[in-house]
Amino acid sequence: MKQKVETLSPADIIGIFPTPVYRCSFSRQFSPKEKTFFDSQLLDLKPNVGNKVGTNTYILNTKPLRIIKKELEIRLQDYLEKVLNAESGTKLYITQSWMNHTAINEWHHEHTHPNSYVSGVLYLNADKKNDKIFFDSHQYPQITPSRKTYNAWNTSGYWLPVETGNLIMFPSGLAHRVDHKKGTNDRVSLSFNTFVKGKLGSSILLTELKL
Repeated sequence: MKQKVETLSPADIIGIFPTPVYRCSFSRQFSPKEKTFFDSQLLDLKPNVGNKVGTNTYILNTKPLRIIKKELEIRLQDYLEKVLNAESGTKLYITQSWMNHTAINEWHHEHTHPNSYVSGVLYLNADKKNDKIFFDSHQYPQITPSRKTYNAWNTSGYWLPVETGNLIMFPSGLAHRVDHKKGTNDRVSLSFNTFVKGKLGSSILLTELKL
């Protein structure tokens, strides 16, 4: 006589340490003046590992981009409140910022952003069909059985498609890269780093830091 298998009760799979990647669309089209300024900056590039990068590493401090910088600061505050749920008085502010240019068959090496808390990329020219960024958690896979499909639990990497006007922000220690450029467009983006301002930690726990 065969023994019946009891019906399994529903199970929950709980993500306890997720990595936040904030993505949104810019609130408006880039103005003609901003586009002209971006084009002018593409005339002053230097070689990077796999692609090219602008020589102005504080580009968001320039007058033509002051409105863009203000919106990025608003988005950073939104990240701070939604992701970190930080107390009022704590702020993220932009430190360095620069432009990236990736032509056909160029690429961008895997890297992180030291001396920064949250990093961001604003895409000035990107094709959703061909342009994407890869994030790698670098988790140690003790056992890797063959997988029928990939999901949030069985993979350590993630491809995120991007298009013109997208803004993504993520922890600066999260490794990321761009593979060889496909399609017909040159991918152009503006990247930035940030740091924290305000009171961190707790005086009671002896972790307080005032910046």
